[in-house]
Amino acid sequence: MRRSSLRNIRRSVTASLAVSALVLAAGCATDEGERVGGEQDVRAEPGAIDGPLDVATESVDRDDVGFGGGTVYYPDTDDGATYPVIAAAPGRGADEAMVSWYGDLLAANGFVVLTMNSDDSQNSPDERGHQLVEALDHLVDDSAVASRIDAERMGVLGHSMGGGGALVAAAERPDIKAAVALTPHEAAPRDWSELSAPTLIIGGDLDPVTPNEEHAEPMYEELTGAEQKAFMNLNGDHFVATPPSTAASEQVLAWFKRFVDDDADYADELCPAPETSDHVLEYRDTCPHD
Repeated sequence: MRRSSLRNIRRSVTASLAVSALVLAAGCATDEGERVGGEQDVRAEPGAIDGPLDVATESVDRDDVGFGGGTVYYPDTDDGATYPVIAAAPGRGADEAMVSWYGDLLAANGFVVLTMNSDDSQNSPDERGHQLVEALDHLVDDSAVASRIDAERMGVLGHSMGGGGALVAAAERPDIKAAVALTPHEAAPRDWSELSAPTLIIGGDLDPVTPNEEHAEPMYEELTGAEQKAFMNLNGDHFVATPPSTAASEQVLAWFKRFVDDDADYADELCPAPETSDHVLEYRDTCPHD
């Protein structure tokens, strides 16, 4: 029995529907996703995250690991259960705060999540991918929450260069069960056919930093080895999924629940595909089934 329904997950988030207003308030974006030109953080604040579990956190010191440290989000339970694990990476010039929303969202729904800082904020997608793998290994082998983790169920998520890193990690480690890339950056065209994990890519139709036609779309098309894949194009800019809108929250959670947690109840959240709207402009997929 599903512990929560995606349809009950609603955030009071205003989706990034107008890039002009965002740019006026916070300045333009650099070539890899860092906002400059103003001190105000105009990302929409999420409301209460709906999930059945309370969430606790644990800090990870960068001096103890092979990446830049971060924060572990995990279900605050004492029932001895073990949970699937996700490592999440930000993009160039950003820290873990860029993906922290997903730490709360996923932990409240039964995942252990590490939102990590990269070793250097200028790290390439390849370097971020290697560090995502190191983050998963740390969680499973050495973290304070290792006893709460099912090492057979692992996934990765990333934004911008971290999104490219998530694909690198999934290609490097075949035991990673699913990957999610948010407005991903591809440093150079590459062959992604070796990546077999189910992969969700979310793009922003107004993204001036990693335009869909140069990054998200060719990355999706190159996933010839992934039997299950999807591309969701949202009406917004490079930060359209950070923080996530309701549509992004629903798809990311469903993707990880179906393919990492192996919960077949979530298949009907992915197939048929979400209907297009003013926010969800396009959805391409392989229509995942049970």
